[in-house]
Amino acid sequence: MKKEILVRGTASKAGNLTGYTALGDQFFVGKGLIESAGFKDAGSVKFPLYAIVATKQIGQLDANGEVKVDANGEPVVVNRDQAVSIFATKDALTTAFVEANSLDAELNVALNKHIRAFATTANLSEDEINALANATI
Repeated sequence: MKKEILVRGTASKAGNLTGYTALGDQFFVGKGLIESAGFKDAGSVKFPLYAIVATKQIGQLDANGEVKVDANGEPVVVNRDQAVSIFATKDALTTAFVEANSLDAELNVALNKHIRAFATTANLSEDEINALANATI
């Protein structure tokens, strides 16, 4: 996943946004994501907009609005770079990124603390405590 700064965008009739970086990279931002970030609609998005972007596979439709299939009858998919999270400020993006990446470490510390407290009351040896900690983390 990449972190991007969208400096401008174009709203679609469906309520989605095509956002652009200063270097011209283009990203899809879905209507639901826009609304969940607190914006009324794609037209009310304020720039710069900070985003976490991932490449997702999406299906294609033919001219009749039906699922487009290849010669083997398999649905045709293409890669699309799209925002998976958006933030109004750089600080909000930074906070979210730090929290997400520190969660496992914080949980491991808390779990280890509880394992050691349990193990002490159960009179387990240090080897038994370590085996229990390694089996659950």
